[in-house]
Amino acid sequence: MASLPADITKHALSFLVAAEIPRGAALCKAWAAAARAPDLWLALCEARWPSTACGALRQAVLRRGPREYYRQHAAALRGATPRPLLDLDDHLIQLELSQNGRAICSVAREARDVMTRNCPHNSLDTGGLRAGLIFENLRARVDTSTDNSFPPFRAPVSVSYVVIRKSDGRVATLVPADTLDMWCGSTFGMDDHKGKFAAYPSLRGSLPAMCEQQTALGKPHLHTIRHNPAMPKDLTADYLLNRLGRDYAHEVTAEVQIGLDAEFPRDGVPWTHSPDASVVVGPGYVEVRRILCTFTGWLKDYAGEDDYEDDYVDHHNVGFDDLHSALTTRLVFR
Repeated sequence: MASLPADITKHALSFLVAAEIPRGAALCKAWAAAARAPDLWLALCEARWPSTACGALRQAVLRRGPREYYRQHAAALRGATPRPLLDLDDHLIQLELSQNGRAICSVAREARDVMTRNCPHNSLDTGGLRAGLIFENLRARVDTSTDNSFPPFRAPVSVSYVVIRKSDGRVATLVPADTLDMWCGSTFGMDDHKGKFAAYPSLRGSLPAMCEQQTALGKPHLHTIRHNPAMPKDLTADYLLNRLGRDYAHEVTAEVQIGLDAEFPRDGVPWTHSPDASVVVGPGYVEVRRILCTFTGWLKDYAGEDDYEDDYVDHHNVGFDDLHSALTTRLVFR
């Protein structure tokens, strides 16, 4: 093979499709050199895209280099085709809770075990069930002794979710580490509310609690959009942008749910946890044993003059299939 004239080698390679040329190049140094020849790749470009044979496009191809042009053009076309769904058997989801810079919970579990279609949920508008990520059998003890509140104000707790690909160890952020941001819940121990927990009468705050967190699946906060007018909008909102001419964007937030409504009594009787409770309360602490993370898509209007972050047009619960698709298309593995 190595003794063949260069023009014969090049002619032989011309009978191969582009995907087969690397195998021919692996035969020897002479074939590797012939496989990089500009005229070989120019011929391949002309065969695949006849419009590259003349005119301004041909000059652009020559300036770029036919081999590099072919590779990048083909890659761009591949990017427009649907990607295979994220292989749940090849991925782990890691949950991290930390307080005062110290990890109080760090668990990584199979994505297929964590992603669930029908998880018990506190929202009545979904029939008490939502798709999401559920972590059970945890022992995340939150120290609430500094201010006797949950979530604690003086010693805040942060949460994060990370997706890890087992086959190559690459990591993608799903929910960036951030302080639990209270959104809604059942308030107790404040003003006229009496103590709710027999083991910790002075505890106040919200349980069950729903905390809203930002995700890597949607667009950034309102201020980020406002101060970056050139930031591209999500394709899911383009139809509104085109039809109405307003500044809409689509965001996906995570709702971290701690505790179930059904667990806690509403008659004012101090609560004592059951053996399989999702939350355990003791003197100076709240131990979280179950966390459900669900996702909501928000269509927000950024054209108004106010700075309210609840300036949204519509919202929808992200179901299992949509979540699977979002993980496939939005996660960036590094």
